[in-house]
Amino acid sequence: MRWDCNLRIRLACLCFLFLVLESNAKVYPSAANTWPSWKRVLEGKRVGLVIHKSSMIGSRLMPEVLLENGVDVRMIFVPEHGLRVDFEAGATVGDHVDAVTGLPVVSLYGKRKGPETAHTDSLDIIVFDLQDVGVRFYTYLSTLHYVMEACSRASITLLVLDRPNVNDYTVDGPVMDTAYKSFVGMHPIPVMHGMTMGELAKMIKGEGWAKGSNNLNLQVWKMVNYQRGLRLQPPVPPSPNLRDSIALEWYPTLCFFEGCPVSVGRGTSSPFTLIGSPWMGIKDTCFIPKSIPGRAQSPLFMNQNCCGFSLEKFKKPRNQGISYEILLKVYKDFQKQHQSIGQEKNKTVRNDVFFNSFFDQLSGGSALRNALTKQHDANKIRSLFKPALDEFRRKRKQYLLYDDL
Repeated sequence: MRWDCNLRIRLACLCFLFLVLESNAKVYPSAANTWPSWKRVLEGKRVGLVIHKSSMIGSRLMPEVLLENGVDVRMIFVPEHGLRVDFEAGATVGDHVDAVTGLPVVSLYGKRKGPETAHTDSLDIIVFDLQDVGVRFYTYLSTLHYVMEACSRASITLLVLDRPNVNDYTVDGPVMDTAYKSFVGMHPIPVMHGMTMGELAKMIKGEGWAKGSNNLNLQVWKMVNYQRGLRLQPPVPPSPNLRDSIALEWYPTLCFFEGCPVSVGRGTSSPFTLIGSPWMGIKDTCFIPKSIPGRAQSPLFMNQNCCGFSLEKFKKPRNQGISYEILLKVYKDFQKQHQSIGQEKNKTVRNDVFFNSFFDQLSGGSALRNALTKQHDANKIRSLFKPALDEFRRKRKQYLLYDDL
């Protein structure tokens, strides 16, 4: 009887543990979801929020929860793609009033990159909570930079609510040459930095990359039970064309093709999982980009038949970040096709027509373009960037808030 009783107790404990673990697994480990633990930071203060559709507390958008709990939220600032993530990449996001909360919504994408004095004069603190994808050229990091500068100028507090980096499993790619600084790359970090936004905020401040960094009152609210390398899927897509785990995994590689005559599936149901072009000799998969309002109004090669291949079946080493193999594969096919066209027309086709100036902005310099043009193999390309990556890893250690891989 005692054994039977003990067994029942053990089984009950195991069931309870399973339910607890299952419940915790459903809660995305963002710092926002530790509410109301950070409510005290906002009490008695006039609050601005830098948020978008992913900025949830549980299942509700952050300002709705804060307002219900008596927090004096004055305004919302939004990055590229807008508050509800319904603006396609590069689309102008205008100021407006949020229909749900009645709060003024101020765009930080376009001519205005950061909050202006007219905004910060009525605030005591700005809360920053954007779901990033862990890639240097994703513009939410640039928005963080300008918000840091605005808070420093106004002598107000910046509270960064940390969120998982969905591509935190490695550090990879070219480290940006500061001569190529732009809104798609503002800091001398690699394409895949392996850091959270909270850690990057600490690094930007610590390295003095943002104006007035020394005077900035920066607070980072850490996540609970966060581990790198889990490749966590955000409950809400961070932008209109990064809608699933496959697109998020391949984005660090495929975004380079935005600086080339190559479609990455914008204007289809599978953006950032397809590679194709009217000129491509590879015919494994074909698709026709169409106009999709809010996601791809005028996609590259719209209404043209594009052939190439799908990445849903393409396997790469689990912890490999950027696939130089894919970049080389497409570039070599381009050379093959255009050399043939050049011979037919009895004229020379330049080797660099594959790349436009945006490619160097995305890669943060000319080194990757030069390596691809010379058709180095993938391992040699990786070796070119290794010394700078090793130095970056050493520098980032002091800013990490969570155990490294």
